[in-house]
Amino acid sequence: YLWASFDFLHEGYDFSGNVNYDNDSGINTYTFIHEFGHILGADDYYDTSGRTEGPLLGMDVMDGMFGDHNAFTKFNYGWITTSRLVVCEGSITLTLDAFAKNGDTIIIANNWDEKLGAYQEYYVIVYYTADGLNAGDDAGYFEREGIVVYHVNASLYSEVYEGETYYDVYNNNTDPSDEYGSVNNLIEFVQSADGTYTYSVGDTMEKTYDDLGNALSYNFVVDSLDGETATITFTKA
Repeated sequence: YLWASFDFLHEGYDFSGNVNYDNDSGINTYTFIHEFGHILGADDYYDTSGRTEGPLLGMDVMDGMFGDHNAFTKFNYGWITTSRLVVCEGSITLTLDAFAKNGDTIIIANNWDEKLGAYQEYYVIVYYTADGLNAGDDAGYFEREGIVVYHVNASLYSEVYEGETYYDVYNNNTDPSDEYGSVNNLIEFVQSADGTYTYSVGDTMEKTYDDLGNALSYNFVVDSLDGETATITFTKA
């Protein structure tokens, strides 16, 4: 089951964050998509303490209640089963379909554990296009289409209760000064060098460190984007 206020039925949003509680354009489905996301296993990606804007800046259906589920959420749900892990000694060029088309993703990780799957620390790369569920009113979340990199730390912890061992994801996106917050974020954007959240042609991911302070094993440069397919060259750091 899920909880949702009756007022949410006709609550209207726009991409500038305005709320209209007298929306007569139809039923607001996004609130219910968001709440049903919890039933499937997703966390809230906003700061539940209300102290910060949160690391995804409202740009996710489990944060600002717009658009599509991100790649980590779909991985968590079991909807993504063919993601590619970057492994090479020199350089390798890979093609990446638009995420809205088929959920195509590429993963970079320092210590990938196949058994843990979604529940570890890694970087997941998608080609964001402002279509499909990300189309919004006039445009999508971001100012431009391009490569989006999510840093995920969905590491697990365990506890024993009445002889049974239970597992849960340790991190969340709530401010660490809150008693329920965590120092590391569950999911956050990796900004490009110019401070935006999409990488365009010629952009390179700068030297990046994981939450343990280790430099990421690979960097990349975006070679091409044509609205449907991207090519990216990864190089061993």
